[in-house]
This record gives sequence, C-alpha cells and structure tokens, in this order.
Amino acid sequence: ILFSSVTIECDVIGASMMPTYNNYVSDKCHDVVYVNTCDKKFSYGDIIVVKTGKESIIKRVIALPGDTIDIVEDGGEYKVERNGEILQENYIYYDYSPSVPANEKNGMFDNNGINGTYSRFLLLKSTKPELFKDGKLVVPENEVFVLGDHRWVSLDSSHYGTFKMSEIEGKVERVRYFGQSEFKFYYDYIVRGEFFSTIVNLFWKNIVL
Repeated sequence: ILFSSVTIECDVIGASMMPTYNNYVSDKCHDVVYVNTCDKKFSYGDIIVVKTGKESIIKRVIALPGDTIDIVEDGGEYKVERNGEILQENYIYYDYSPSVPANEKNGMFDNNGINGTYSRFLLLKSTKPELFKDGKLVVPENEVFVLGDHRWVSLDSSHYGTFKMSEIEGKVERVRYFGQSEFKFYYDYIVRGEFFSTIVNLFWKNIVL
C-alpha cells in the first residue's frame, strides 16, 4: 500500500530504452516500471518519465541545469561530451550488424550531418537556437537533457530539446521484467529486504532533506 500510494505503474512500450528496459515482440509483451512521483532530486544516469503532450516517454538523465552538451568523435565513435568530459555510456544499445559502420554502431550517428560531419543536433539547432552557445547545447535552469539508451530510435532531447522539471512525472524506482508475475515481483522484493530501502527513498529522504 505504501509503495503504490507514491508510485505510478508504467508499461514500457517501444524500443527506445533497450537494452535496459525492453518491449518484446509486441506491445502486449513488455517490462513494467514503477515511477516514484515524490523524488524530484535528479542525478546523472537516473531514468525518468517525462510528459510530452498527451504521451509520456521514459529516458535517461544525461545533463542537468547549467551543463554543456556536445557530440564529439572519440576512438572512431561519436559520443556525448558533458562539460568537456566524454561520457563512457556502457548502458546504450549497440548494433552489431556487419553492415553497420563502426562509427554508427552506438546510434549516435546522424545521416543529416553537413558534408559528412556528424551533427545530432542539426534539426534541434534550427528549431531551438536559443539552447546553443558556441555550437554546444547549454541546459537552461530548471530543465534537464535526456536521451534514450537505444539512440537509433529514441525521440528524446535531441529531438524535443530540454524538458522542464515540471514536465517530469517521476523517477523509476523499480522494474518488473516481462515474464515475472506481480506476485513473484512483490514476494522477491519483500523477502530480499529491498522494500525497506525503497521506503527510505520514497519517504524519509524526501521529508528530511
């Protein structure tokens, strides 16, 4: 009762967060995430649910207010650079198909690049130039920059731009993977003692801090 009173249950539909969360075969077979609607203190790497019009999307927090984001080439791949430091993102989806060039396997390549130059932000720069300074995206105050783990198919901040904190519905607290029954999910959750750490996250941290 405590858990469900401060979380919302969301079905993971689509492939934009593979391999972290998955949509299997069809929309009827998918992982389910439980979103903490109370915790509004976000950190790098947190997975959140954001409201975009009539729909909600699930993405990973890459940058916070004041951060500078760019896409750079490193070791034959295009990678995210935050505040001058290249991110090592071991959670993103890689395409291992032989036909896919090495520098495109992590989904960060943009075929719309000018003269073969990579520019994932090409369309975003034309629609929201106010977000950019010296060619790099600067996250405004009270907003976040998010990306999906499967960059090839993800519509995220590289498409919509940054999101306001008020648009964030919450942070993913738990996941029930496809094939795991609700009974087993809650049984394992309680028996393993993880329930108590969640209650601390949901209540104590938000009340005391």
